[in-house]
Amino acid sequence: MCEYDIVFNNNLVTLLNTQDLSKIMFFDEIYTIEIVQSIFVYKDSYYFDDKKKNILILIQNEKYLEIYLSQVFRKILTNIIKLKVDNIINETSLPRYNTVRVKDQISIWGSCSKKGNINLNWRIGLLPIPISRYVIIHELCHLIEFNHSSSFWKLVSQFDKNYILHRKWIKINGIKIMQLFRF
Repeated sequence: MCEYDIVFNNNLVTLLNTQDLSKIMFFDEIYTIEIVQSIFVYKDSYYFDDKKKNILILIQNEKYLEIYLSQVFRKILTNIIKLKVDNIINETSLPRYNTVRVKDQISIWGSCSKKGNINLNWRIGLLPIPISRYVIIHELCHLIEFNHSSSFWKLVSQFDKNYILHRKWIKINGIKIMQLFRF
């Protein structure tokens, strides 16, 4: 068991317990969620304070809360994920992408096109940082090696020495995360 498995598993128990939507972890940072349901809310909206680690959700009808949470989390994580990709590029010699899109993919963590477009699942923000970093490095390496040959894995290993462990971890635990916030 990796040291981040303990933190991850505690976080996963909280996420799977739908009675407790008071906290969520994005990139190993705990955010407090406050949900306000009122008929006086003109439009469903949210306020995100990264410094205070707080998310305020204003919603008219609690019936649609779970769907709205999924949309909010994706919006919040879109900017964070793009920053993470840029940070990894800046600290490595990996090439720049054409565009990065953050999507709500059903069964994949990421993909890369021959045009240099990278798609990442917003749920990588729910993964432990070493695992999300592996996913990003994996896709960036496809900008050089557009396959899963031994050359590709050698390239991945230059930027993630523990990629075999991370790959195994995501195969074992990834399905649990993929099922979160699917309504």
